[in-house]
Amino acid sequence: MSVPANLIANMLGAGAPGPVVLSSSAGQTTVAAKNHIVMLPSGIVAGDLVLVYFVNDTTNAAGIPGWTTLNTQPFGASARASVFYIQATGPMSTVTVNTGGVANVTAAWVVRRIRGHKDPSVQPPTANGPATGNNAAPDPASFTLTPANHLLIPCCAVDGGTDCTAAPAGYNDQQTGDSGGSFGHVVASNAWKQANVGTEDPGPFTLAGTDQWAAFTIAIFPA
Repeated sequence: MSVPANLIANMLGAGAPGPVVLSSSAGQTTVAAKNHIVMLPSGIVAGDLVLVYFVNDTTNAAGIPGWTTLNTQPFGASARASVFYIQATGPMSTVTVNTGGVANVTAAWVVRRIRGHKDPSVQPPTANGPATGNNAAPDPASFTLTPANHLLIPCCAVDGGTDCTAAPAGYNDQQTGDSGGSFGHVVASNAWKQANVGTEDPGPFTLAGTDQWAAFTIAIFPA
């Protein structure tokens, strides 16, 4: 999914610098597996930052060879939320996430293609938290940064499959992956905005009912 130009303009303002999401994809593995083929957003070229937010129904650590793991956290009864990123060196269409261990598992993910960011070899993305809980309002903790036009991406992971029906207020372009089914059901959801702030408290996501969750925020630095 590509973000419409008018939505980008409304978020950033004319001529505003800073990183922005250019296209996104979301998906899931509905049949349990160890290797999960993730379809990446359209249009990736050299220099784009590609960010995979991945939730799997096991506490085993997931991984993508050649990618950097930004954050990984077990939560709930038996689930894990992870973030991986890479600076693209050319076109990319898929990547395989391996969840290891001896058991096949389901998974869900959201992928963002980003431009206007600081080279991650100079200033990598950062993430806070995560917060965890068991209610209907996954709430990422507040985030303190040096004021700049950061791209902020609050993320919600659910172990149990309850729908994530709304992103924190003021955040746009919510994307959700949902593995479905009654066994090993997980949900991954995030949204984004650009903000020049020192401290940001995104506020809660909204679930359709009570469930076990993890939530945190990713910050991408401007070039």
